[in-house]
Amino acid sequence: MIASGVSANENLASGLKQEGRSGKLRRMLDVRTYAGDAATLSEFVGRVWRATYADRMPLPVWDERFFDWQLTWRTAEERPHCVAVYDGDRLVGTLLGEEFRFRWFDSEHLGTQGSWLTVEPEYRRQGVGKLLLEELKRRHRERGADFQIGYGYHGSRLSLGPKFWKTHPEGTVVPRSLGFSVRVLNPRAVAAWELSRLEGWGARGLEWWQPRPEKWQPDSHVREYRSEDLASCLELSHGLLDHVEVGIMWEQDRLAHQLDYKDYPQTLVYETDGQVAGFINYHRMEYLGRGTIRMAMIDLFAVGDLPLPAQVALMKTALSRMHKEGVDVAMLLRTPCFPGGVLWRTGFIPRLADQAILLTKMTPDFDPGRAKRFHVLWR
Repeated sequence: MIASGVSANENLASGLKQEGRSGKLRRMLDVRTYAGDAATLSEFVGRVWRATYADRMPLPVWDERFFDWQLTWRTAEERPHCVAVYDGDRLVGTLLGEEFRFRWFDSEHLGTQGSWLTVEPEYRRQGVGKLLLEELKRRHRERGADFQIGYGYHGSRLSLGPKFWKTHPEGTVVPRSLGFSVRVLNPRAVAAWELSRLEGWGARGLEWWQPRPEKWQPDSHVREYRSEDLASCLELSHGLLDHVEVGIMWEQDRLAHQLDYKDYPQTLVYETDGQVAGFINYHRMEYLGRGTIRMAMIDLFAVGDLPLPAQVALMKTALSRMHKEGVDVAMLLRTPCFPGGVLWRTGFIPRLADQAILLTKMTPDFDPGRAKRFHVLWR
C-alpha cells in the first residue's frame, strides 16, 4: 500500500519558509535519507495511518520488528530509497522503498518496491508528498534504477493513495490490479473483526464447512528452514519467474534475510531424499478492523517440480502451524507464481482485486510494455 497518509491536493514545497493555511510561518522543510530506528518509524507510520483509517477500513500494523526486518537492518547509507521530510527535528513525511533487481520480460532492470507514503495531517497541503516523490525520482535516476512498484488500495472510497497518484500522472501507470487469496483459520475472530456485517456473516459461516487446520497432521517431510537450505531455496525462488513477465530476481544475501532474521519471518521447507524441494515463507502481523486480529502474510511459496500432493502437504502443515501460533487468517497475493490448485485444496478463497499496482517510471527510456503477470511482494 504505497500511498495512504497523504492528500490529493499537494503543491510542491519551496525551499523558503512558508506561510501555512493558519497564517503561521513554518521552518524550511528538509528532505533526507531516513536515518532513525525502526521503533520511531513504526510509531510515526502507525499513528498517522490509524488517525486516517482506523475503524473505517482494514489496516495492517507494521510494528518495530517488521520495519527492522524490511528496512532498518541496513545502515542509512545502504537504504537510499528511504526518504523522509523533516520540519526541524520533527519527522513529518516518509516514502520508503527497497532496491531489487527485476526481470522485465527478457531484460534485467534495477528498481524498487515502495510503500508507506505517510504525511502528518497538518502538512498535507504543504507539498510534502510531492517533495518526497521528486527526491525519490532524483535518487532513482542517480543510481540507474528505472522504476518503483507499489500499491494503491481502491477497495474503499476513503483510501487516499489512488487519489494522490492521480494528481501525479506523469510516469505513473497501473498495469493491473491484484487481489488476495485468503484462508480463514479462526472464523469467529475474523467475523467479529470484519467492518462489513455481510462479510462478517460470511466468515462466520466458514466455521461450518471448511476443514479445521488444527485437525491436520504435520507432514514428516516438512521442517524448519536451516541456513544450509539457502542454495536450494534460491534455485526454487528463481523458478517463480517461469510463471510471470515481471518479477524479483532474488539474490543470495537478500533471500537469506527474507527467510530468516531474528525469528521474525517464518520459513518451512519440504525435504525429500535429502533435498529441499519446496518452501513457504511468511511473517505475522496484526491487522486492524473492528478490533484486531493476527494475520500471516505469505510472501513466497516455491514448489518447483514437487508433486501436487506434496505441495498440498507443505501448505497444510504451514497453515496448521500458523493456527497454533495464534494466527486468525492467512493471506497471499493472487499471482501466477502460486499454484491455484493448492490454494483451492487447502481452503483459500479469492478476494476482489482491490490492490492496484502503481508503476512509476523513474528514467525516461524505460518502457514497461504490457506486463500483466507479476512476482512482487505486498508492502
